[in-house]
Formats: sequence, C-alpha cells, structure tokens
Amino acid sequence: MTFIARDIREQLADLGYRSLDEVIGQAHLLRIRKEVHNHWKARTLDLSDLLYQAESDVSKRFFARAQEHHVDRRFDERNLVATCLPTIENKKPIQLVYKLRNSDRTVGSTLGYFISRSTGGKGLPEDTITLSFTGSAGQSFAAFLPKGVTMILTGDANDYVGKGLSGGKVIIKSEEIIGVDTDSQAMMGNVALLERPAVKPMYAVLQEDDSACATVVQKLLLRESVKMDASI
Repeated sequence: MTFIARDIREQLADLGYRSLDEVIGQAHLLRIRKEVHNHWKARTLDLSDLLYQAESDVSKRFFARAQEHHVDRRFDERNLVATCLPTIENKKPIQLVYKLRNSDRTVGSTLGYFISRSTGGKGLPEDTITLSFTGSAGQSFAAFLPKGVTMILTGDANDYVGKGLSGGKVIIKSEEIIGVDTDSQAMMGNVALLERPAVKPMYAVLQEDDSACATVVQKLLLRESVKMDASI
C-alpha cells in the first residue's frame, strides 16, 4: 500500500496537484488514446460527453454527504462484540447460541477485528469462543476469523464462507429435515475459503493453516455425508 500511495502522489505531482480531491471532476486531464482512432469499432464511439468539463461548485465534487452504513445494526455489534469483550481480555472460554437469517452478513468478522487488535494478530487459545448458530447465514460467514474462535452453523450459508480465514474454525452441518435428503443439498455458496485456505479433516471443520499457499486449496477432506463440488 505504501508503494501504491507513493506512485499516486508522484503522478499527481506530475499533473500539478497535491491530492485526489483536487483532481476529482477535472475532465480536462483526460485524453483519448491514439489507438482508439485506429480501431475499426472503437473509432466510431463519440466520447465527447465523457470528456465534457462540467461546471459545479468545487465543494460538491466530493463528499457531498456523509454515508450512513448503520454499523450498529450489524449482527456482531448487536450480539457478539459486547458479550465477548470480557472473554477477549480474560481468555476464559465462553459458549453462545444464536439464530441467523440470510440478511445477517459477515457474522464474526467484527468480533475477529477486536480479537486481532487486542492480541496483535496472534488470536486467542484454541476454542476460547465457541459460537453455535442455526438457520441460514448471509454472505461472508466467518470471514477473516482469527485463532481461538470456533463458529458452528447447523443449516446453510451464502457465498464467501471462511473468506480470508486466519486461524479460526468453521463447522457447517446439515440441518436434519424429515423427508429431505440433506446429503445431496448444498450447504455453502460459491467461493468458500477464498485466500490461503487449508482444511482440517474432522467433521466439517474448515480451518486455515498459516503455512498454506495463497489461493491454493491443497486438500479438501470433509465428512462423507458432506458433498461439495469445488471449482477453481
């Protein structure tokens, strides 16, 4: 990130500006590449509207209004953070049970942030915090989960389960429904274990190994009752 920031500053300096805020809306800095005029299809495009220098109040070119992301309404803020903060400090094991809806996204990620900040990225002792869930989890369930947190879901989850897993454990189990062959049902969405994943072969536990190569799934060992099609 430091190199990217330095490169941006150098390019801005070449243009005579000091910040990105100063170049927002400066359409006169844009030029059509010469190759466009020689391309049989691209040369038919009229880009004049894109290059038009609009007249506006400079103060309205950026940050016209503050964004409200309603962070306080997220699942972690409503349920996990305040409850688990004492455990993060005293390291005494705790077990909690919750129900999820598919609108509950990134469950566990904010809790993981507080753990990583408190421990300097080292995480907590194994299974210090055990979170059991039922229902359907939204996207990015257990994303960036640090060591010491075990998240057990009985049900199903949307895309990006265990994204950026950082030592935590994720367990997803089929919900037993009478008359339904749960073995043939998908339990997770696409792109599970994105970045540095390795799978621990016990039950349906997905746990990262810090020595795993980035974006490479070396082994995928799951309980026989769990069927999963994986494509990379």
